[in-house]
Amino acid sequence: MNEEPVTILNPNSPSSDGWHEWSRYVLNELKRLNRNYESIQREIGVLRTELATLKVKSGVWGAAGAMVPVAIMLIIQLLR
Repeated sequence: MNEEPVTILNPNSPSSDGWHEWSRYVLNELKRLNRNYESIQREIGVLRTELATLKVKSGVWGAAGAMVPVAIMLIIQLLR
């Protein structure tokens, strides 16, 4: 198996290919993307909480709405 030798770059030494500058750029972009990812994860957590709250509220309102026709039907049955 032919393996290419691994070159370890010293970030403090100037390199002729400009990789030092690109490596800083890449690391900064990775950090920025990580911050965006963490921000999106926090927002998803907030949205999940809000969605759960809305599900509970809709269930309560649905049950309350269903009680009205049932109550009317029971009143009509009692008046007969």
